[in-house]
Amino acid sequence: MKDKKRQASSQLDNEETKQFLAALVESNQTRDQMTEFWNKHSMAQSVEEMMLDSKAETLTQDEHPEVMGMLPCIKGKDVLELGAGIGRFTGDIAKDAHHVTAVDFMQSFTDKNEEVNGAKFNNIDFVCADVTKLDRPQGSYDVIFSNWLLMYLSDEELEKLALKMLQWLKDDGFLFFQTPQMYTDLFSAVKKQLPNGDVTRLEVVTYRSVEAYAKHKQNKHQFSWLWKKVSLKDGSKGSLQEFLDNNQYNKSGILMYERVFGQGFVSPGGMTTTKEFVSRLNLQRDQVVLDVGCGIGGSAFHIANTYHAHVLGLDLSTNMINFALQAYENSKTSQVQFEVSDATQREFPSERFDAIYSRETILHIKDKKSLFQKILRWLKPGGQLLITDYCCSPDTPSEQFKKYLEERQYHLIDVESYGKILREVGFEAVTAEDRTNAVWTNHRE
Repeated sequence: MKDKKRQASSQLDNEETKQFLAALVESNQTRDQMTEFWNKHSMAQSVEEMMLDSKAETLTQDEHPEVMGMLPCIKGKDVLELGAGIGRFTGDIAKDAHHVTAVDFMQSFTDKNEEVNGAKFNNIDFVCADVTKLDRPQGSYDVIFSNWLLMYLSDEELEKLALKMLQWLKDDGFLFFQTPQMYTDLFSAVKKQLPNGDVTRLEVVTYRSVEAYAKHKQNKHQFSWLWKKVSLKDGSKGSLQEFLDNNQYNKSGILMYERVFGQGFVSPGGMTTTKEFVSRLNLQRDQVVLDVGCGIGGSAFHIANTYHAHVLGLDLSTNMINFALQAYENSKTSQVQFEVSDATQREFPSERFDAIYSRETILHIKDKKSLFQKILRWLKPGGQLLITDYCCSPDTPSEQFKKYLEERQYHLIDVESYGKILREVGFEAVTAEDRTNAVWTNHRE
């Protein structure tokens, strides 16, 4: 339970509450003591009590849409909501879902939720139960949703609940939770072997720091997570994300790249080329930039600190984002947000970004045309795209080079083909140039 005391108490503004959570972490408070605490803090069944924050109404105006925006499509789906409380999210989920099972261990909260949402929707079951003792049929839910629940559970309770949730989910179902804890290793380790030798497990779709807490509370320790239940065939190599985290971008590999290319960078040119390339975008204060394949955050921090723009950094590697988040926690900016995400699967509203920036990332993506079509849609009119990437010559590669590309899961094309694809999807004023010598000369200097 290391660091839970610091992280859990960081969101709160009530000294009694901070002391309670500290005691909860250090002495494994019993459910009776938990119940006693929440009985005392549930008299009004208000959002302030639910969030243990006297300014919860202001905070929730930004937090609520941010959370709902991270959920997968729930239209017509069966949803299990754990720690539903008074129903801050229950009603919005029920609007689109086929059915919602809303669970909370406090009867007063459950009653309030039913009073507010039961009269509006006939597709909700309200259940008062302790999630550590809850039992549901296997394969029952498309989505499991939990907001600020897991921080109250011990590691042992979490491990057991995580395995249960994996089994409660349907194939390809999703698990969402928001918490001040970092749970990558715990949930990644959860798996269930099937009789045919295949394995089901949870795979990270996305996780990121919660912007609302950074904005309103200067608190960078709150995270939202989305996981997907996946099945791996016996002997399968696993996902690209797993390959990256276990091979090229394992923790020691990242540290090696950073020593070579400079603090905050894992690709050639480091800060020198970053300054040059970013300057071409002519960014203005408060513009919004998407950094695709942000790595450990060097470019994102430079853009935010130099141009005072808002930056969302995406990377498929959980290791990369963990490094970026550590730097973010120690930084003075709140205009940067980092997210584990597959850019080929991610969706954003049309015309969301003023500029999109990507360094040495798209070589991992085979279907570049589909990605560029999405990027064009995400850009505002007049928005700019800047990419640097590894390319190959137009000549047929040698067998040795083909083997290398296959081992690294690289999908290289030549510079001219890059420019051609961008023009085909609708980009204008495209410049495609070979900067190999310039990048490595700058690096040597």
